[in-house]
Amino acid sequence: MFAAVSVLRKYHQVVKWNLTKSGSGLDYLGMDRLTSLGRGMEVEFAEKNLDRLETDRAYNAGFSQEIVRAFRKLMQVIRAAPDERTFYALKSLHYEKLKGDRSHQHSMRLNKQWRLIVEIKTSEPGNIVVVVSIEDYH
Repeated sequence: MFAAVSVLRKYHQVVKWNLTKSGSGLDYLGMDRLTSLGRGMEVEFAEKNLDRLETDRAYNAGFSQEIVRAFRKLMQVIRAAPDERTFYALKSLHYEKLKGDRSHQHSMRLNKQWRLIVEIKTSEPGNIVVVVSIEDYH
């Protein structure tokens, strides 16, 4: 666990990606290095536009380029993480459990103003991250 967190921290600091010229997908550079540590988390999307936002480089879903870039970077970290404990260990994510009627959800920081809202679904062999929305906290 600690080795994975260490590699993820380093990766989180120097993450790079190459938007492919052919096709609309992202070419994740270095992901094989992280996923070789173990199985990464599965991801589902509550809304199709969030799935498209991750993979279609021309699509911005009405968000600024800064938010889109932060979202895609965070999705790489989520997919590489062995489990949700990694999110707590990466302090820069500000991974927090929400309260009240949203107590089943968590948030991760995209920047000082915007948060990625996720839910963790329990399943075997590993939990699934459900990406719910991107929200303005101000």
